[in-house]
Amino acid sequence: MDIDILKNISIAKPQISSPHDKRAVKDVQAPHRDEEAAKVAEKVKQETLSVKTVRMNYDTDIDRVVITVIDSQNQEVVRQVPGTDSITFMKRFQQIIQETSNKKV
Repeated sequence: MDIDILKNISIAKPQISSPHDKRAVKDVQAPHRDEEAAKVAEKVKQETLSVKTVRMNYDTDIDRVVITVIDSQNQEVVRQVPGTDSITFMKRFQQIIQETSNKKV
């Protein structure tokens, strides 16, 4: 192989025309970061999709729909709307209204 041929080869610098292209160049320089980020994103996605169950129940005492998000693995309530304190308040408020309306003046 003739080494003189290699002397004539030039490497062009990448042309960057937008901020998006700059990010692409950085990604080429550090591909391991993208791989790690993709692995973490996939793990979070799988945990999020497989762990949560959403239940909707109608509570006749408060005349509202109660939405509950439950962790499927341990059956713990992750989130509830309206919250437990709000439901307790609404039930007590309904009782007070009924008691007040039943009293004779």
